[in-house]
Amino acid sequence: MTKADVRTLAADFGLECASKGESYEICFIPDNNYERFLKERDPDLAARVDGGDILMDGKVVGTHRGYPFYTVGQRKGLGVAFGRPAYVTGIDRESNTVHVGAEKDLMHRGLIAGSMNFIKYASCPDSLVVHARIRYKDEGGRATVRPLDGSRIQLLFDEPRRAITPGQSLVLYEGEDVVGGGIIEAATQEPGNTA
Repeated sequence: MTKADVRTLAADFGLECASKGESYEICFIPDNNYERFLKERDPDLAARVDGGDILMDGKVVGTHRGYPFYTVGQRKGLGVAFGRPAYVTGIDRESNTVHVGAEKDLMHRGLIAGSMNFIKYASCPDSLVVHARIRYKDEGGRATVRPLDGSRIQLLFDEPRRAITPGQSLVLYEGEDVVGGGIIEAATQEPGNTA
């Protein structure tokens, strides 16, 4: 069934959710305050990750309140003024650093993904052209996929994509068919070169 069909059926049954608006946020955080939610779930989190550096072009430009409270592509709430728009371009949890840069620094052509689960095929074909989405709200783009070792793949988009983020889900489509999915490990500029 399509979403429209489900809404019609819900309306037929008199369910309130039939006319509920779309939500693109995490449904169990009603006020969209992710920092509050994380701190409530893990009260010691801020103490364990507090005091890291914010880096721009390899230089320390400020300090942050803990890497879990940032996301790649974030512009607001960085706590540092740069005189021009700055975005989170990377997060290194091992060193507790947050990297910032210009919007152009968010653009990448490719990615490496792991934990791939192929649904349409037994395994990844040698060269597969797909429509790939890099997060829930992403409209996706045309890309070529090549298998790597184990359950990992290399994907190269025809056009650069904004904020390819390690830890996000990758879903591959052929038309209406879901080919498979996995977890993004790294963004790349060109095949084999992590950025």
